[in-house]
Amino acid sequence: MIRKTFGRRQLTPDHRDAPEQAAARLARLAGQAQEMAAEEKFAKPPKLLPAAPRPAPRPVDEETPAPSEPNEVHDLQDRLESGLAPAASDDAPLELTDVAREPEPALSAPPRPRRAHPALRKVREQAVMFRQHIPPQRDHASHWGGVPRVPEGFQWPSFTTSDGDTRALSFIASLDCAALPAAASFQLLPETGRLLFFQDLHWGAYWQWKVVHVAADQPLSPAEPPETLPHLYESPAAWGWPSNAEEWPRLLPHWSFDPVVLHANPERDGTQDQHYWPGAIDRDTAAAEVARLESELGHCAPYSVSLDAQGKPDRPYEAFPASWRSIRIACGHLLRLLDRPERPGNQKDAKALEADLRTWRGKIDRAASANRDLSRTAANDFWKLLRRHHKFSVPCLKAITVDAIEAALGAGESVGADALAMVRNRHRFSAGDARAFSAPTFVQMEAEERVGEWLLLLELGANIPIGHHFNEGVYQYWIRPEDLAAGNFDAVELTAEAY
Repeated sequence: MIRKTFGRRQLTPDHRDAPEQAAARLARLAGQAQEMAAEEKFAKPPKLLPAAPRPAPRPVDEETPAPSEPNEVHDLQDRLESGLAPAASDDAPLELTDVAREPEPALSAPPRPRRAHPALRKVREQAVMFRQHIPPQRDHASHWGGVPRVPEGFQWPSFTTSDGDTRALSFIASLDCAALPAAASFQLLPETGRLLFFQDLHWGAYWQWKVVHVAADQPLSPAEPPETLPHLYESPAAWGWPSNAEEWPRLLPHWSFDPVVLHANPERDGTQDQHYWPGAIDRDTAAAEVARLESELGHCAPYSVSLDAQGKPDRPYEAFPASWRSIRIACGHLLRLLDRPERPGNQKDAKALEADLRTWRGKIDRAASANRDLSRTAANDFWKLLRRHHKFSVPCLKAITVDAIEAALGAGESVGADALAMVRNRHRFSAGDARAFSAPTFVQMEAEERVGEWLLLLELGANIPIGHHFNEGVYQYWIRPEDLAAGNFDAVELTAEAY
């Protein structure tokens, strides 16, 4: 393409050329004209933008001469030669000022932003809480831990690790959809059936979860835990008493509950509402409702160890220890105490206790092999051991007693009223830190990134009495309103953060 540059001529003080200078100038101009003509002859036509398709020509009479086809290359060159067009670059199209331009097409209106689902706003005005039963009810549809009730052919969720091992997910909770008011889920949750929550509890090692809806129009029976079900948490140290792999739990304690909905005060000042927990629920409204619900529990004084005049412990309750499981838990706590560098007593006392514990652990194993219940005589003998080694038993007797009672309740065993009163305080309505369909807890970044687009389907915090040893962490199950309405629980995402 031939480019021509139009610039201002430099003038000299003397505008008249000498004759010999004029002749030289004419010769030089003639040579430049020949070179430009040669270049133009062999120059490639300029690259033009593809033209829009032209309409088919209309038929014309033979007498009427057809209009000549315009030559864009020549027309452009002619305009350059005549100086009608300004200088142009290869990248920018020329501005032709002497011809009418084609009208530019009108710009389409920008797409309207998608309107947020109403549930994303209303969720800040409520919270679905979980009131635990004390004692737990075995056939209740909503419960933590244990095993879920599932239809025939149900496959317990599992996954394959990077090492090629199959690892089953731990069962967390079953939520009875029919027990939750439809308004609390914004008419998005199925009206019947159960929502089952599974996840791997090895914090940070694997990141797997599954949420399954089980329909109510089919027979359900307790699932059989798979052989690939792992121990709970990364270490038995999460629990207070397991001292070997056989005692390390694989199932969370079964603990039933009822979903209860807390609402924000309808007369509140809406300008104070926030996106994160407690959302629009003010403390006074929540405290009054929680107090009403907890009043149904009755006596809730926590258990404390009492000593006689000799500094030896009084029996927590008459039937203590109530089972071989209670004795196993007591042995585990005492063995851990012996491993501590700040343990009480001297070396001689510690060795005597170790010898007695080895004897009793043997008795526990033999009773388990024979499927023999704990006799009253054996229970009294073990209590005498705790009295004899009171230097070691007193510091951990409260943990032994509470763990033994709650383990019995979680396993569905009967517990007397006196023992039940010792742990009732730990199962108050406000004791746990779990919620559903509420404003999320703000920990670090996840809630901030998801609020306004995702609903909080379930949030889990630490709850030691039911085996939720999450320390300072929080698990949050999220789902978009559209996926919840469609029953697409494969779209659920799980996040975890620590304070």
